[in-house]
Amino acid sequence: MLGLPAVPYAPDRTDTVVVAYDLNGSDPGLVRTLHARTDGQILAEHATCWTDPPAVSADFSTLLCQYAAPPWRDDDRPEEEIARDVAAADPAPDGGDGATPPDPDEAFRAFAAGVAPGWLAGPRDRVASPGPVPSSRFA
Repeated sequence: MLGLPAVPYAPDRTDTVVVAYDLNGSDPGLVRTLHARTDGQILAEHATCWTDPPAVSADFSTLLCQYAAPPWRDDDRPEEEIARDVAAADPAPDGGDGATPPDPDEAFRAFAAGVAPGWLAGPRDRVASPGPVPSSRFA
């Protein structure tokens, strides 16, 4: 989708996008290396658990959840094979049901331009509190 090669993570690699499905499910030693921001590195997490925040906050997340299970959780194939299938999937947007508001690329571009000056300078500290919602205390 981004036209970038998929390569194994290297903590000192600059100008790269690091992608995680769920940082809480990642190797803790690897996650520690993500706390210090490498120049030009963007950390993307798909499923961020708000009731048990990860040790490192991603630069952006696509799903804020209490629980998420990856669709490949019961798949016994090697990770590389699953990753190839994910990368080969049709990137066309889902048509949806028509009940949700539009989410055009232009709106995302405008948002990205607005936050760009300070976005990649912020800390990746763990969020100290999962928030005021009582159900978060029973995670």
